[in-house]
Amino acid sequence: MINSPIYLDENATASPDFEVMKAVYEWQISSPANASSIHTLGRRARGAIELSRRQLAQALGVSPRHLTFTSGATEALHTLIEGLLNPGDHILVSAVEHPAVWGALSKLDVDVEIIAVNSKGQVDPHDFVKAKRANTRLAIMMAAQNEIGTIYPIKSIAEALEDTPLLVDAVQAFGKISLKLEETGASYAVLSGHKVGAPQGVGVIWSRGGQSFTPLLKGGAQERGRRAGTENVSAIVGLGVAASRIDTRLKKQVTIAQKREQFRHTIQQQFQEYFTVVGEFLNDPDFEAIIFEPNWRQHGQLPNTLSLLAQQGEGDLLLQQLDLAGFCLSAGSACSSGALEPSPVLQALGFSTIQASRALRLSMGPMTSNEDLQALTKQFNRMFKA
Repeated sequence: MINSPIYLDENATASPDFEVMKAVYEWQISSPANASSIHTLGRRARGAIELSRRQLAQALGVSPRHLTFTSGATEALHTLIEGLLNPGDHILVSAVEHPAVWGALSKLDVDVEIIAVNSKGQVDPHDFVKAKRANTRLAIMMAAQNEIGTIYPIKSIAEALEDTPLLVDAVQAFGKISLKLEETGASYAVLSGHKVGAPQGVGVIWSRGGQSFTPLLKGGAQERGRRAGTENVSAIVGLGVAASRIDTRLKKQVTIAQKREQFRHTIQQQFQEYFTVVGEFLNDPDFEAIIFEPNWRQHGQLPNTLSLLAQQGEGDLLLQQLDLAGFCLSAGSACSSGALEPSPVLQALGFSTIQASRALRLSMGPMTSNEDLQALTKQFNRMFKA
């Protein structure tokens, strides 16, 4: 076993950014006030929130007035889905959405139509058009898939939908590829702070033009009446700092992508009889273009994510073996992996229940080293070839 765990689960929660954590700590020990208080420290807290809102808006290319802070992306998705829909509405939802989307929809009396994906996890924008009806109120498509890393052509989907609003789960895209929300064609988007090195406990809603929605939480007048409840100021401060450093984070993704590609080739050359690589990968990809200039009209792959299906064994046992050996991976969405159930996302790609139960997701970050991946290669050799 290795001396300290090797963390390869960045899509679940990103490794802390030192500058972000420093700012959060300094805030916590200097300004403990509620941002709704009218005294000096309260006003300081309010100012810190608004500064973070401006920092995030600049990173996303949007107006600060169109951003609403929440406790996380799950709350943000529930807020929008429950706040935009009425009984009997027709909804278009891709087959590979996060469990939070399905959880929110399950509470409503709406007509959900699922848009299928192909065996690579890709979607055809025209399928949204073919499924659209007169009472279609909303379409939901994530920007990048958290388990398999597929980047989706959300601009093409938004254009195909014309006047039907598109809600985009941009949680995994932010910080891994350039994300300028106004350019995507989306009507609404959600983000999460802990995917970009900020603390857990802060999420974001963006609405194009500041379009209104019915609040999920009602009570106080926080967030201009769109989200009641005391703001998590320190987490919001951390997200603001993380947003101000997003270009630095994106530059690191180029190196991460190169490491991911090298490891993928190792898997396909040395372990082809033991693993299937999920998704479609380009030969000799231009990582800088993928990361810094996504046009949102075509599919791609996140630079840090690699989804593998083992040809033998069971996913939970494989994860336990790897955990005992000091490797922190996941089977898919962190919000579901604790249940150790077959991945619905992989089943949507056409894999059987047994195949989908053998998933391993590697998601790399700025701290992932070549030595880490070499150690994992040696561990795979011990597990499958010894």
